[in-house]
Amino acid sequence: MLSDSQKAILIAMHKKGLSNIEISKFMTVSTNTVSFWVNRFIANGSTTNIKKSGRKRKTTKEQDKLIIDDIKSNERLALNDITKSNKHDISKSTIYRRLKENDFIYGNYSKKPYLSDKYKLIRLNWAKSHTDYDWTKVIFSDEMSIWKDRDSNKCWYLKGNQKIKEVIRHTIKVHIWGCITLGGIEICHLFEGILNSDRYINFLYENLIPIYTDTFIFQQDNSSVHKSKKTKLFLKQFNVQLLDFPPNSPDLNPIENLWHLIKHYMSKMKDVTNDNFKDKVKECCNNIDYSSIYNIISSMHVRVQKIIENNGDHINY
Repeated sequence: MLSDSQKAILIAMHKKGLSNIEISKFMTVSTNTVSFWVNRFIANGSTTNIKKSGRKRKTTKEQDKLIIDDIKSNERLALNDITKSNKHDISKSTIYRRLKENDFIYGNYSKKPYLSDKYKLIRLNWAKSHTDYDWTKVIFSDEMSIWKDRDSNKCWYLKGNQKIKEVIRHTIKVHIWGCITLGGIEICHLFEGILNSDRYINFLYENLIPIYTDTFIFQQDNSSVHKSKKTKLFLKQFNVQLLDFPPNSPDLNPIENLWHLIKHYMSKMKDVTNDNFKDKVKECCNNIDYSSIYNIISSMHVRVQKIIENNGDHINY
């Protein structure tokens, strides 16, 4: 179920002429979901629910409010806990429908870096100074790690015939350093082992410097490798302009969405072995199309505005 803000972004992208497939890739939802909300918007001029004739609701507005209040007062309550509560003489399925109607989902916490008041203020001031920034000039970069079998543990099976998957305790992994631009440049460099300043500088020399011109500005986060004296000296020697970037802000780096796409594609890969794992990761990187890059970078103005609206706090990107 999409939140109201997600629906608004979806419709805004539709109005810009993006296809349902492009929207689904950017928002990481199914094309059926995109089609449903686009069709509702086209038919009704809005994404709000329309009252329909049908069977009488089993709950009153007061009961609905009590259910929502339970969740708001204790976000850890499971559905069974609410059903067993003495407050409600309502079935589990009805409670589930009411929560779903109000965009509630029972799932894992979205893990984000800790933001102190100081960091929130830095993010807020940064966003205010970048409301009209030209993101076409930015080369966004970052690193990520991907583990074999980490995100591919679900499958369909017949009842009583659960599939078996043999795993090793310490699975293999590969790291990726990458960069993207709105102009279509996408580089994914795979590596293994620890990343130190010397190795990072070598990545930049082999991958960034050949494409860099003075029309660009380079973005990197505030990790110790990126901020080391060696790295700073190297970037200065090659006259690489750096984008001032706030700390603890992966939600402001669109390349994080690229990593999510690659991990999603890897989770759907078949016949992945220890021997071909690295090749499969390369294949997923190569299958990223330009529209996905364009969409995630084009969201920067929205991200900046949401940071301002949230007074520097986390945003859902």
